[in-house]
Amino acid sequence: MSLASIIEELRKDAKAREELISEIMPDIMLKLALDKDFRMSLLRAIAGEVATKEDLKELERNLKEYVDKRIDDINKRIDDINKRMDDINRRMDDINKRIDDLDRSLNGRIDDLNGRIDGLDRSLNKRIDDLDRSLNKRIDDLDRSLNKRIDDLNKRIDDVNRNVRATLIAILMTLLATIIVPLILRVLGLIR
Repeated sequence: MSLASIIEELRKDAKAREELISEIMPDIMLKLALDKDFRMSLLRAIAGEVATKEDLKELERNLKEYVDKRIDDINKRIDDINKRMDDINRRMDDINKRIDDLDRSLNGRIDDLNGRIDGLDRSLNKRIDDLDRSLNKRIDDLDRSLNKRIDDLNKRIDDVNRNVRATLIAILMTLLATIIVPLILRVLGLIR
């Protein structure tokens, strides 16, 4: 069996590679301990595979661009929510104006009829109380709904932050894996 066919077999068979590494690792460690030239060759090979400051700066720029884009997306969503809240506030102002108009109208009628019909006065007061309770309930429901939306948005922001951290870790792990594995294979003489 030729050396080329052995190397090809090792490329295909992960278990065989592991067995070979286990078999020759003590010799490599002994060679490292005893042979200064071998150590220097290994250090030069490692130094050639280490990420440079420029590589890290480019990674940082790419991550910053990604994070900035995500933040811009979140800011757009916040702006949309703020626009919705402004619309809701305008609607609430309209409702309040309608309530004020209704209150003034009802008070005018009550004043006109107060002396003549006490029963009608009690009926109108009851209707106003019911309307007030209903509006308060609607406002409370709206307040709960807005708080839930804000909480959901905060959760989304937290999720984005977790995703960014996970992506950074994955990139760093990939970078480490792409440097160390070829280096070990090169040290073992499996690749040149």
